[in-house]
Amino acid sequence: MRAQTLRLSRCHPRGVVKFACLSVRLPMVLFRPFGTTGQRLASVLLLCGLLLCFSRPARALNDDKSIAQYVHKIWDSNNGLPENDVRAILQTKDGYIWLGTEEGLIRFDGVHFTVFDHRNTPVLPDNLISALAETPDGSLWIGTSSAFLRYKDGKFLDAAKQYGLNNRGVASLWAAPDGTLWILTGGQLLYWKNEKFVQS
Repeated sequence: MRAQTLRLSRCHPRGVVKFACLSVRLPMVLFRPFGTTGQRLASVLLLCGLLLCFSRPARALNDDKSIAQYVHKIWDSNNGLPENDVRAILQTKDGYIWLGTEEGLIRFDGVHFTVFDHRNTPVLPDNLISALAETPDGSLWIGTSSAFLRYKDGKFLDAAKQYGLNNRGVASLWAAPDGTLWILTGGQLLYWKNEKFVQS
């Protein structure tokens, strides 16, 4: 597979590093729903509808500055990024950038990359991270083809086992503005609200 490149732009107002915009070229096949063709189509249409209903515009750059006023740096496997194939990307409220790759979950603080994989994170059964989302309580939700994890207060938890989900594989995650987490897993669309999963 051709190497993919992660581009992170940062600006330096008064010495504070802020991430201004993100640009990631991702592989063509990112969304692999489970189940029959009819279930897949219904799930995709429902998820697209939810995204359209709850989406809102995001502003990453200051309109008063030109793009030339920002410092640009590119990370790939030649200069620090542990894995070039990025499947999911999310910046959490604490400022970390999380990358879902074929070689595990990567946390980036603006300088250093930290890799979480099945060798150093036993609750992670495989390294292929396909989906990421954050809920208002600060939980990072991680989906793979065979696991569904929650990262909160520095600890990983097997969310599928903890909350009694039959199918652990996650095709897609989405955190709605109202704090609801939507999960597409095994042809089912579930949502997380008030510390429990409900089938929609």
